[in-house]
Amino acid sequence: MKPPHSPSSKPAPKALRPEGNDFEAVWKAAGQVFYRCEPRGPMTLQGAFEPLLGETASLGGGRAEWLRLVHPDDVVAVAQWDAAAVKGKPQTLEYRFLATGGHTLWLRETRVPGGRGGFSGTLEDVTRSREMAAQLRHRQKQSVFGECARGIAHDFNNVLAVLQGYTELLQLDAEPGSENAEYLGEMMGAVGRARELTAQIHRVSHAKPEHPVTVNLGTVLRDLKPLFRRLAREEIEVTVSEKSAAAWVRADILELETLLLNLAANACEAMSGSGRLEVSCDIQGKQATLAVSDTGEGIAAASLKRIFEPGFTTRQRQRAEGLGLAVCREIVERAGGRITCKSKPGKGSEFTVTLPLVAAPPRTPSPESRKIPPGQGEAILIVEDDPAVRKTLAAVIETLGYRVYQASNGQEAVRRLEKETKIRLVISDFFMPLMTGGELVETVQSRWPGIPVILTSGYATPISPYQSFLPKPLAITTLAQHIRKSIDV
Repeated sequence: MKPPHSPSSKPAPKALRPEGNDFEAVWKAAGQVFYRCEPRGPMTLQGAFEPLLGETASLGGGRAEWLRLVHPDDVVAVAQWDAAAVKGKPQTLEYRFLATGGHTLWLRETRVPGGRGGFSGTLEDVTRSREMAAQLRHRQKQSVFGECARGIAHDFNNVLAVLQGYTELLQLDAEPGSENAEYLGEMMGAVGRARELTAQIHRVSHAKPEHPVTVNLGTVLRDLKPLFRRLAREEIEVTVSEKSAAAWVRADILELETLLLNLAANACEAMSGSGRLEVSCDIQGKQATLAVSDTGEGIAAASLKRIFEPGFTTRQRQRAEGLGLAVCREIVERAGGRITCKSKPGKGSEFTVTLPLVAAPPRTPSPESRKIPPGQGEAILIVEDDPAVRKTLAAVIETLGYRVYQASNGQEAVRRLEKETKIRLVISDFFMPLMTGGELVETVQSRWPGIPVILTSGYATPISPYQSFLPKPLAITTLAQHIRKSIDV
């Protein structure tokens, strides 16, 4: 009689050994290719090899024939990799491969070299992941450059605040119609144009979208016209036109501007020499259309079918990394529209964006009176870390008829408020050392709730939840009206 089996004496389970066609199905489902290359023999592939070689599952010329299909720029690297193989040691390399159908793919090859120069390994198409990684790096660079651009625009607005403040003070004393009045008017016009440019830099370089609003496409094109001109080289003619004044759509202005600037940048990149960039808007039925066209090299039919795929680009120069037309399509689709492209090699390209029309917004009420309300000697505390801006602002406010106290940061402002009990209003920059304008507001509201605070900043959009906000440079009329309104509440 056989003794019963103890738990430790149970037979080991048999190892699972799938059939070869089971592996084939798994490799195909995973998009993987398994290969075996015998020394001086054929290279045999299994799995999802069709995108690489079509129906060819075996290369009679072995590794030498495979190297003829490697991208010319990577052949030397792959050949050296083969020559440096160490028996039994796994190795991985990524390189470009000229696949069937004329496509260039990025492959990741992982192999284990065997005896007498043979190889066994896997191949994986990593084109999409590499392109997405490149796009991520590009966006990170855009974010860094955006922060730098916003910082420069902020500092430039502080410079404009000084120029505008003293110019307006001189205008108050200039005799109407005089030569000096004319010159000062020209100076103010230049300051206004510079202020518009810094506002555009703030919007375009902003890292996050704002929110959908009702906007006129013609107005957007007019605002972007200077930037279109700066994107183009001198030998490129730029034409911006609107064929309808009623092209109202619902979209995020920031995303709309980003879309147009990217399409214009692509168009300029497509023209190697002289050429023409045309940007226009029109109305067709119930749709508003935006068109961006160029007289560049055009796009081949095979590429035209793929241009909106994530990461796909027809650009050849490494410095020409773009936002990506897939992202452009996402922007358009978020606004309820669609984007198409017509192009022929040697004939240029035209991208057309169609967006649904919406009703025009109601007319805004008449602007406030442009009169300058005078002060009555009330005490105002100016808090500004830039000495030039602080001095200019003090001169303007004193001219308006107020008594001025000054502080270079929030902590100094608190000490001044503790000492001077007659202060009726605080005008403070938002970004300052030691204590921000937002922190100063909270302190003032807590300790001196009857004193209002007006925040200012060289950034073009409000950067705090407080309603009393004025972007720099401060126009004297606007400043005077806000001061009077804050004090009289």
